[in-house]
Formats: sequence, C-alpha cells, structure tokens
Amino acid sequence: TIFLVLRAFERPSLSRFFTAGGFLGLASLCKGTAEFFIIFLIALTTLFIYPKWNLILKYSLALVVGFLIILSPWIVRNYFLFKAFIPSSTVGGYNFYIGNHFETEGAAFYVRNDMIDENFKNKLMGLDEHQQDLLFFSKTMERISENPGSFSILCFKKLARFWLNLGYGRSPSYKSLLTAGINIILIALIILFLKYGRKDYFLRALPLIAVIVYFTLFHMVVVAGIHYFFPIVPYVIILSVPGIIISLNKLGFRFLNGVLPLTIK
Repeated sequence: TIFLVLRAFERPSLSRFFTAGGFLGLASLCKGTAEFFIIFLIALTTLFIYPKWNLILKYSLALVVGFLIILSPWIVRNYFLFKAFIPSSTVGGYNFYIGNHFETEGAAFYVRNDMIDENFKNKLMGLDEHQQDLLFFSKTMERISENPGSFSILCFKKLARFWLNLGYGRSPSYKSLLTAGINIILIALIILFLKYGRKDYFLRALPLIAVIVYFTLFHMVVVAGIHYFFPIVPYVIILSVPGIIISLNKLGFRFLNGVLPLTIK
C-alpha cells in the first residue's frame, strides 16, 4: 500500500490513487488499525496537489472509491449480520476499553473479570458483538470525560510502551531496555534526517512519516504495547538510513556522499 501511495504522489493519476486506495482496503481487512489511515492520505493528497483543488477532489475521491470497493463485501456482510455500518472489525471499543482502564493503567491484554462490575456485565449479556463493542466504547468515553487528566497521563505512558516497551509500572527487563536503546538510536537518526536532509527527500518521505505518526497517535489513544509497533518498523528503519549516512559524513567519511545526496550543514 505504501509503495503504491509513494508512486501515486510522485506521478499522480486517477488510476494510481484508485489502486492505492484499493490496497489500503486490503490492508484494513488484514489489520483494522489501518482503516482510519485513509484520513491521513486525503490530507497528504491535499498537501501534495495544493492548490489544484479540482485535482485534489478527483484524487481523494479515487482513493476513497478504491478503498470502499475492496471493503464493500465485508461492509455488506456486517450490515446483514448486525444491521449496522461496520467497515472493518468489531473490537475497536473493546481494545479502547482495555487501553483506557485506569485501574490497570491500560496494561492488560484482555478484559479481565475484575475490570467490569456486575452491572456492566449484565448490560453486556444478550448483546451481539457489535452492540457489546459500542457499549465498551461508550463506557470508555464516559470514563475519559470524567478523568481527562488521568487519560492524558496514560496516553504518554502508552507512548513509552509503544516505542520503548517501557512504562508498565514495573522494573523493565534487559530485553526491554535493549529495545528502548535501539529505538532511541533510530529516533535520533530520523531526527538527523529531518534536520539535515534535503527538502525534496523530506517531501517524498512524508507518506512514510505519516504512517509512523498515525500508528503512534492511534495507539497512544487506544491501546499500546511493543507488539503494535512492529508494523511500522520497516518505515522507521528506512527513515533512519539517511541519518546513518549523515552521521558518517559528519565524521569525515565523505566517500558516502554519492550514495544519497543530502545537504550537510
């Protein structure tokens, strides 16, 4: 999907945006988290094509149509089964509840019996999975509205869990510390690229950056753990490579200048 998005932005056409949207639909069927990335892609389309609003509308529409065509069999299936519009999974509210359960600090991997009281459990009984998911979602929103400060603090803890495998309220293992160390180095290399890289390279890399930002924000709000970080690892590594070359150039290894043309300040 990301490869096709890059191609669409480099050489825009209706067919390229339509195909990219279709593959995003496939990605969403495989992993429901990808579903809302369509919003980021529309924003990127606006940024890349601006100020040609007629083309922005055409390409955005091509993205959405390709996306919905692939999802349509699943949407129709869910409508006949649940009598509701459900574009992907029915576990979003469930995971939202787990990730924002303040007593467990969102660190559980499933809803345990001690995470729901008898009244809530009775409400869940007799509901189908979609109705249960909506109830989990509404219960979580109610909890967040009552405790916005706790929610904000927990979001930052989930950020540490997502990127560093830390912030669970217990002493980290050496594996967690090793993971955190590696990812901090990767983050530093990406910052080097963003600071010293050529502007045109940065623009071409925006879809990769958007994937990283999207997954990070999504899991900060919903539920987080290092295993949710794995899908974006390839993009993190790709964006760290220019930082490696910049670092080597700054250390005097000028023979790498021809590998990736970057402006070194």
